[in-house]
Amino acid sequence: MVGFAEFTDATGQHRQRVELAPAPFTGTFGWTQVKAKALVPATASRLRVFLGMLPGTGDLLVDDVSIKVE
Repeated sequence: MVGFAEFTDATGQHRQRVELAPAPFTGTFGWTQVKAKALVPATASRLRVFLGMLPGTGDLLVDDVSIKVE
């Protein structure tokens, strides 16, 4: 599993990518809680979050995702 946030400006340019998982998960395992914090760039007005398997095959189940701005 990998996860990252991608911040861009209002036009979708000036991309800044922030990794959300400290290291890729591999293998088979039960439910695991993953938390991450990211510093939002001052020029950011858009956010895109990716959670998935890259590269990889199999099943990834994601539950109860939330984004909180502080």
